[in-house]
Amino acid sequence: GLMAEEVRFELTDGCPSPVFKTGAIDHSATLPATLAAPAVACYWHWSYAREGCIVAAPGAKHPICPSVSAQAQKQALAPGTHEAQGTMRVSVNRVLLLRAMSAHTPAHDLPEVHFSEDGVSRFLHLDSPWIQGSMRLKDPLALDLEYVQRMMAWLLFVEWSSVPERHAMQLGLGAASLTKFTSKKLGMLTSCVELNPAVYRACRQWFRLPDNHARLNVMLGDAAAVIRQPEWQGAVDALQVDLYDHEAAAPVLDDADFYRACRAALTPDGCMTVNLFGRDSSFERSVRHIAQAFGAEAVWAFRPTREGNTVVLAQRTPTRPTREEFAARATIIEQHTGLPAHKWLKVFKPFEG
Repeated sequence: GLMAEEVRFELTDGCPSPVFKTGAIDHSATLPATLAAPAVACYWHWSYAREGCIVAAPGAKHPICPSVSAQAQKQALAPGTHEAQGTMRVSVNRVLLLRAMSAHTPAHDLPEVHFSEDGVSRFLHLDSPWIQGSMRLKDPLALDLEYVQRMMAWLLFVEWSSVPERHAMQLGLGAASLTKFTSKKLGMLTSCVELNPAVYRACRQWFRLPDNHARLNVMLGDAAAVIRQPEWQGAVDALQVDLYDHEAAAPVLDDADFYRACRAALTPDGCMTVNLFGRDSSFERSVRHIAQAFGAEAVWAFRPTREGNTVVLAQRTPTRPTREEFAARATIIEQHTGLPAHKWLKVFKPFEG
């Protein structure tokens, strides 16, 4: 597992020469005349070891980094090639200190991204008809799907005034709905981990995901490894886990050890929300693993949505707010976000295993 920083190149519209920009720490690098670049998407990913640097060698196919293998370079620069000339601006997002690809999931094994629209919403698909996320075309920050709205139920357990000072993390980017909502709508420090570079590219181009900045950090990496890294321990107030395979059959990460790692990442009053979808046996197994990691008294659950999604919430420190406290917080949540928090209270209760 190479610890790396991610460099993202993004083509800037209207530039007479190939100028690339993001928004963090700018460096200049003269790149070779023949440069791998996207054929359809307008950006790609390049990872390099923190002790390395970006240089260019005459006639080389790819930018050279002394600490990254040629095969890793080729994977990082896929897909496609274009001709490019001259000096390009390169931006290094200083907070992206993650593995660029899971050691267990080579790039060629990851599903392709597809889109569909119904005139109201745009939908994200991963090599299947299953909807992996959506965005309202006229309201890109809205949480379009009911289960995604319920992933915000952790708001019922905190004081509204504290929300902007809190840290949200999503494991699984999907269509970037939660990432955009916690970052732009709530003004929270927001981190997100996504395994598939194609999903990230799709969100940047088609789902209005903004570029990384001081309070938004979208990372490419294996969530199972990232959540165990020391910098996240006790650092996350709201952990939102939505890690299904492209067939939506069962969570990709779903054992008790993974949920223990999630619990360890939470602040003392932090919450994890998890999307569970699938057969009853799969749901029961998942909840049992969550209860083993958090303790049964820390687990809450919604009734399933019409589509079959059940959102489960687990607290780092179990509490039992009164009905009046929940109602007061629900009113504030609805006033500030438009989320149907009072409706949540009718279908949300401590889990009874």
